[in-house]
Order: sequence, then structure tokens, then C-alpha cells
Amino acid sequence: MISEVYVNGELDSVTNGGFSRIFIHAGSDQHVEVDPDGFRQGRTTIQQAANYPVTTERITVLRHQYNEFDIAVEDLRLVILVHEKDGNRFLWAVLRQRPFANNIKGILALKPADYEEVESSPSTKLKIKDREIIVISSTADDYSIINPVPMRCWLTSSHYALEKPLNDYIAPQL
Repeated sequence: MISEVYVNGELDSVTNGGFSRIFIHAGSDQHVEVDPDGFRQGRTTIQQAANYPVTTERITVLRHQYNEFDIAVEDLRLVILVHEKDGNRFLWAVLRQRPFANNIKGILALKPADYEEVESSPSTKLKIKDREIIVISSTADDYSIINPVPMRCWLTSSHYALEKPLNDYIAPQL
């Protein structure tokens, strides 16, 4: 049984919207790295036909055509979508199935913020966790689906939206 699963990513400096690589660590001895072209275990690049699962000990990777990886580690299911913007390909991870123990942590595991719009003129305020904060209305592409669509969103400090300080989510080394 795997006691710990870590998912880390390397932000793509070109697209500023996703990841150039995503790393999945299962326990201390299982490591898989995914990039837009494929995946590798350790230093070995795995050539994989679409819709044919590859299991590297406890991690199973299934590539769906050109734009999606389905990754399973025990009862956790993670989908990594490959998006293209202005000719640059990048990755976006989406948690599809939580472990039965529901002990998952991190930004991917956060549930949607519970908020209430309390004022809209002259500035918009939201009530989050019993605090009123000023926010700015904006739009962002929803990369959790194959064909991203613009969604209305609120811009605020990560301090108000996250359960812990942002530094708690940053891995010093991949």
C-alpha cells in the first residue's frame, strides 16, 4: 500500500498558463514524469500507444489519443490534459477521483471556495470564511476540460482563498 502520493509540476514559462512537466511520486520509490509528448519512469522514456495502459509497478498510465493522460495510483485518479495555446503545448492536471480515505491535500484537492457576494457597488466584496474582502471580476480559461472555455472568476489574494499559506504548496525541488 502506498502511504503517500505527491504531484508536483514545473510551470511553463512560455505559455504562462500551465505546466511543461508534471511529476507523480508514489511512496519513496515510484516516480513518473509526464510532458506533452509522453511520460517516463526514472530515466526511461516509455513509448506508449494510445488507449493501451502501461503499469510501472504501482502507477498506471493510460494515454488517450494526443491530448489526455489518465493516471491511477491505488484509488486516486488524476487526469493530465494537454492543451495548446499559440502553438505552445502545456499540461493541466485535474483530480477526478479522491482516495476513499479522503486524506488528500494540496491545491488540486481544494474544494471550490464557499463564498457569498455581499456588495457590488462601487467595488465588489465577497464573504469568504466569515471575512469580507474586496475582489475584482475577471475571466479565465477553464483548463480542466478538453476544450477550454472562458469562465467568470473573482481575483483576490491567495491568502483569502487557500486553506494554508501559498508557500505550503510550493515544492522546493522536483
